[in-house]
Amino acid sequence: MKNPSATALPPALHPDAGQLLAIMDRITDGFFAMDRDWRFVYGNHQVEAILGIRREDYLGRTYFECFPGMEDSVFIQQYKKAYATGEPVRFEAWFPPFSQWYSIDAHPSESGLSVFFRDITEQKRAEEQKTADGEFLRQQHGLLNDVLERMHEGFFLLDRSLHVHYWNSEMQRSTSVSATDIMGKPIFDRFDEAARAFYEPMYRQVLDSGEPLVREYLCPVTGPWTAMSIYPRLAGLSVFVKDIHERRAAAEELETLSLIARETAQAVAITDPGQHILWVNAAFSRLSGFSFEEALGKHAGELLRHPEGEPEQRAAIAARLARGESFQEVVLNCTKSGKPVWWRVQFQAQYNNEGKLVKYFTFGIDITERRKAEEKQHRYEEKIREQHESMLEVLEQMQDGFITLNREGRVLYWNRQAELLTGIGRQRALGYPIFELFPSLRATPFYEIFEELLHSDEPIHREVHSPISGRWEELHAYTTRKGISVFFRDISERKRSESAVRQLSLVAERTDNIVALTDHRQHITWVNDAFTRITGYTAAEAIGRHNAEIFDGPDTDPEMVRTAVEGFRLRRPFRIEALNYKKDGSTYWADITCQPVFDEAGELLYFFSLAVDITERKRLQQRLDQEQQQRQKMITSAAIKAQESERALVSQELHDNVNQVLTTVKLYTELCRDGIGNPGELMDKSIRLLQSSINEIRSLSKRLSAPSLGNIRMIESVRELIDAVGATNRTEIALDAAAIEQLEVDQEVHLAVYRILQEQLTNILKHADASQVHVSFGRHGQALQLSIRDNGKGFDPKQKGKGIGITNMTTRAESVHGTLSIESRPGEGCTLRVDVPLDL
Repeated sequence: MKNPSATALPPALHPDAGQLLAIMDRITDGFFAMDRDWRFVYGNHQVEAILGIRREDYLGRTYFECFPGMEDSVFIQQYKKAYATGEPVRFEAWFPPFSQWYSIDAHPSESGLSVFFRDITEQKRAEEQKTADGEFLRQQHGLLNDVLERMHEGFFLLDRSLHVHYWNSEMQRSTSVSATDIMGKPIFDRFDEAARAFYEPMYRQVLDSGEPLVREYLCPVTGPWTAMSIYPRLAGLSVFVKDIHERRAAAEELETLSLIARETAQAVAITDPGQHILWVNAAFSRLSGFSFEEALGKHAGELLRHPEGEPEQRAAIAARLARGESFQEVVLNCTKSGKPVWWRVQFQAQYNNEGKLVKYFTFGIDITERRKAEEKQHRYEEKIREQHESMLEVLEQMQDGFITLNREGRVLYWNRQAELLTGIGRQRALGYPIFELFPSLRATPFYEIFEELLHSDEPIHREVHSPISGRWEELHAYTTRKGISVFFRDISERKRSESAVRQLSLVAERTDNIVALTDHRQHITWVNDAFTRITGYTAAEAIGRHNAEIFDGPDTDPEMVRTAVEGFRLRRPFRIEALNYKKDGSTYWADITCQPVFDEAGELLYFFSLAVDITERKRLQQRLDQEQQQRQKMITSAAIKAQESERALVSQELHDNVNQVLTTVKLYTELCRDGIGNPGELMDKSIRLLQSSINEIRSLSKRLSAPSLGNIRMIESVRELIDAVGATNRTEIALDAAAIEQLEVDQEVHLAVYRILQEQLTNILKHADASQVHVSFGRHGQALQLSIRDNGKGFDPKQKGKGIGITNMTTRAESVHGTLSIESRPGEGCTLRVDVPLDL
C-alpha cells in the first residue's frame, strides 16, 4: 500500500454523507442497499413505512434470512441479472411474503446493489378493475348495437355540428344511404336542399332548447308519412325515425296496430284522454306483473307509481298529456311485486277527423339493466376523476417542482412548487412552449436534456445551475406517452454544504487537535499534522497500522476499548475519553469522537476521528477530587468532635447544675425527716429547687433534640426557640420573620437552619456578653437568608480561627448546598449570615 502524505486528504472526505442520508430519508420511494453477500447495509425510513419492518430487524441480515423461500423468486433472478450484466433492471412483481405488488429499480455496483421500490398494489388492482369495467362496457355496447341494428325504426346520432356518428340498418334501408358514405360527415351532404330546409330547423330547435321534439309529417326524402322523435344529449342529438304512412292511411290501421302491440316485446297500453287504461298487451303484463283484468280501468300513472319517483316529473307528464302532446320520458315505475324498474315510455296521441284527442298509445321499454350499466359507468368515471384529483393534490403538495411537456415542448402541467421555484404563474405557463417562456434555457444543459429525452426512453438525473432562478437544481426527467415529465428541486443549500465540507477539510489539516481517518478494519489511512506533533508518530509510520497499535497501552481502560471496537463493528458513531500512549511511551488523556462516513450507495467510506488532548483537565479533576476527599475527612472529624463536645456539655450541665440542686433537695428532705428545722420552709425550698432542676433539664433537652418537623412549620419552631432563649433573661432578642410566615420547606433545610440558629444563640449566651440580639429572615430569588446580629464583645475571626461550633454550623449549611459567613471585630459585636437554596 502506498502511504499518502500527511497533508493530502482523500477525495472521499469531501461528500456530505449526512446530507445524502437526509435526502434518502425524505424521498417517497423505499430504498435499501445490499452488499455482494446479499446482506442489508442500509434502508431509509420509507422501508419501514411501506413494508412495516423496523431497521434493526433487517440491517446486518441477509435477504434470505429476512425472506426465506425467495431464493428462486423473480426478485432474486432480476437482482442476479443486474449483477451479471452490470446494468440496472426495472420490473414489477408480486411479493408473496407481504401479498403485494412492487415496482423495483435495482442498480448494481462493485460493492453491492442499490434498490428503489414502491408499493403499486392499488395501481394493479385499479388496472384490473378498469379492464373488467371496459370489457363490461364493450359487451353492453355490443348488446345495444345489436338492438339498434335489429329494431324496425330508423335511428341515428348527430353531434352538435350535425355530423353523423351512427346510422343504423333501418336508416340505410329507408334512405338508400350506407353508413360508410355518411359516417363522420354533415348529414345534409347526401340530401338535397329541400331536406335541409325541412329538417335543420327542427334539429336546431332541440339543440337550442334542450327539449325533445316529436313530430309526424310527410317525409320530403322518402315520401311516406313519418314519425320523428328528436332527443337532446350532451354531445348532440339522438333521432328515431319511423314510417307511419300505413297507420294514417286507413281506419283499420288501429286494429292492425293493436295486433302488432300484442305481439311486440314492448309494453303497450291504450288509454283514454284521462289516462285510464282501455287495453294492455301481454308484454305490459309480463313487465309490470299486472294482468289485463287488473289493469283495465286503472289510471296508468297511479298503477305504476313508485314511492321514490320524482313528483315534479309526474306533474310535468300529466300536464303534457292534458295538452295532447306526443313525447317520450324515462320514468321510475313499480311492478306489482314492488320491484323498481326504469322504463323509457313513449306517449303517442291519437286524434279523430275533427282533431279531437280520443286516446293515447303508450309504449314502454324496460331499461333497468341499461340504467344500472350507466350508473356503474358513472361511478367508474367518478372514481377515475377522484383518483385524478388525488394525484393532482399530491403533485400540488409535494416539495419538488413538477412540470409535464408534450413532445413539442409545450407546457401541459405546472404545479404550485414550480410556480415558486420559477416565479412564473400556472396560467401564464400552461400551453406555452417552454423555450419561448424561458429563451435563455436554449443555451443550457436543460435544452440538451430535452433533446436527449426525445430520442431515448432512459430517465435522466442531473444537477444544473438554473439561469432563471440563479440556483442549483437537481433534475429527474422521464419520458411519458404524451411527452416528458420533469421533477426538480432547489439544492443550493446542499451545494453550500458541500463547499463547507471542502472548507472543513482544510480546517482538519490545520487544527491543533488530532484528526485521523481509518478504514472498516480500523487501519489508519490518513492523519493530520497535529497527530504527528502530539503522538510523535509520522504519517508514514502511522498509515496502514491498526489504531490500537498506535493509541492503546497497558493502562488504557478495557471498557473504552470495547466501546470503540463495538462502534467500528456496528458502523455507528461513538465518543469516549481514554488514556492514549505516545511513541515515546508517555501518556495523555484524549476526548475522542468517531463518526462513520458513507457513500451514496450506503457503503462505508471511512471513519472520521477527532481527538482533543484533555490531559490538563484530567489533572485538575484529580486534584479537585483529592481536595474534596480531604474536606470530607475534615467535616467528619469536626462532626465527631462536635458530638464529643456536646456530650461533655451535657455531662457538665448535669453535674454542675442538676446534680447540685438534687443534692440540696436530698439534704432538705433528710432534715425534714429527722425533725430538724422548719419543715414548711424546708419543703418550700425543695419545691423551688426541684422546679429549677426541671427547667434546666427541659432547656437542655430542647438544645439537644430536633424540632418536631412533622408537626410544626419553620416559623413555629423558630419562635419557640427564641422564646426559650429569651426566657433566660440574659439578653433581649428581636425577631423579624415576616419572610417565612407562609414558607414551607424541606425537613432537611428546616433542621439545618434550626440547628445553626440554636448553635449561634448558645454561643452568644456563653461568649458574647450581648444585651441585644437581632434575628431576621429574608428571601432573595430562590434562596432563604438568615442573619443573626449581636452587640456583644465580638472577636477577630482570623486570630481565633474556626472552632468546633463554627465548623459545625458551616457543615450544616453546606449539607443543604448553602453558605455561611461571619463578620466580627473586637468590641463591635458579630454578624452571622446564612444563604440556603430552596427547592420550591
